Amino acid sequence: MKIKTGNAFLVNQINKRVVFNLIWNSPGGISQSEVAKVSHLSKSTVSAIIKDLLREGYIHEIGAKKGNLGRRPILLKPNLKGPYTLAIDIDDSGKARAGCLNLQGDVLQEISFSIKGLNQEEVPETLLSKINFFLKNNQSHPFLGIAVGVPGILNFREGTIKYSANLGWRNFPLGEELKKRISVPIYLDNIAVLATLGEMWFGKAKGVKDFIYINCGAAIGAGIVIEGKIYR
Repeated sequence: MKIKTGNAFLVNQINKRVVFNLIWNSPGGISQSEVAKVSHLSKSTVSAIIKDLLREGYIHEIGAKKGNLGRRPILLKPNLKGPYTLAIDIDDSGKARAGCLNLQGDVLQEISFSIKGLNQEEVPETLLSKINFFLKNNQSHPFLGIAVGVPGILNFREGTIKYSANLGWRNFPLGEELKKRISVPIYLDNIAVLATLGEMWFGKAKGVKDFIYINCGAAIGAGIVIEGKIYR
């Protein structure tokens, strides 16, 4: 559905996400005219957004569509050699993994480490050292963001861990502490919620609008998706 009113920047960002999601969810590629038709956005809006996405490296052209008479439309796909994301996964025992991913969710590089026994002052510095490892080893690729998944009760908007029983954390502003130290956007959330998003975007639940993901480890967590959105 086309957004017609509201803050111009916000509207552009929403439309940009709509366009990118259509391209991302088209494994064989999709043309600019098809994006405009499906999204109900104007051709000029779609054209401007696609130019931005190409310039920023999020998508690339893969050639002309086969089988068409006359001028064949150019197909667009996500650029797997473009921007990366970084994911950090901390479990209830303090074991942690960090991985660098492309736009398709493929893990390109992964390391394991532990934060067991570290206090709340030491954890951000430990995570920062792992983050810098990936940033320095992938300098030719911009990072869109860093997702940090932790067990416990969180305020994901504030980036604060209210309570994590097994790790002994209370009112721990981990997200804010990381934001103070690094310019890449930080997203802190419950580990089960992030795993749910992973299944919805890249896994067996891709295209499923309603499902429950259950994460079993030292503790049990769950993520719920209703009408394609995380239920909180």
